[in-house]
Amino acid sequence: MIAELLMAGYVDIRNDTVVVETFGCPAEPVAATLMSRLLDERNAMPVRDWLAYLRDPGQPDGDIYDQVAQQMRRTGLIRAERAWSLRRSKLYPPVDQNRAAWSWARISGCLDRRENLGKKDTVLGGLILATDLHSRILLGSASSLESKLRHHISAAPEAVRELLRHAENAVSAAVSTVA
Repeated sequence: MIAELLMAGYVDIRNDTVVVETFGCPAEPVAATLMSRLLDERNAMPVRDWLAYLRDPGQPDGDIYDQVAQQMRRTGLIRAERAWSLRRSKLYPPVDQNRAAWSWARISGCLDRRENLGKKDTVLGGLILATDLHSRILLGSASSLESKLRHHISAAPEAVRELLRHAENAVSAAVSTVA
């Protein structure tokens, strides 16, 4: 969600801090809720604090995972299924497998052809890398994919690089806490 606000120009990231750039309101409801929270803060907060806030299921607006899932369900991208897991009570498989795989296929193709990913796909690729999904969903060897994604990330604007670095650190911290 922070990446969406960053790419839309609502926020910037400077010195590891999320800074509001414009006081508009995004059309997408979950982004609008987060923007409202950002505007409610009197002082700019570090990226790591915002990521912790979004990870916290006890936040006033509820679990961001469920908020995003409900938004995607309303737009017909996913459906809810009951899960038999201790961590989540619902799974959200895609309604259309081809549409769901298109982003991964597009990124894999660009990496394979050594083409520019573009800003949105660089952010998505960075999040795929941060969550260690690159070896599972992209085509190619894991080490080559990581190297290519890191190359694209290194050419991204500073704010994007900072956000992705914090996302990777947050995932690493969460994994080491669970392990």
